[in-house]
Amino acid sequence: MRDRAASRSFLGFLALCAFLARPSEAAFPVLCYHVVQDHPKAPYSVSTEAFTQQMKYLSDNGYRAMTVGGLVGAIQARILPDKAVVV
Repeated sequence: MRDRAASRSFLGFLALCAFLARPSEAAFPVLCYHVVQDHPKAPYSVSTEAFTQQMKYLSDNGYRAMTVGGLVGAIQARILPDKAVVV
């Protein structure tokens, strides 16, 4: 069961990477994490290790994490940073 959950998490992350590789000017990714824990058991949960690796990938590749409020403010001011991502 743990391998299946890890596979789902990895496949979801690959889909995210594909999306991030080709974003349109009007789109920005919003990452939703329901549960982050050391030993994920529930659907839509991710391990602490996988979450850390995903955040490192985003950081290493120049993505800027924003809050929803920060994103709304940036959109209203028309100054959305390159590679913005809401976590």
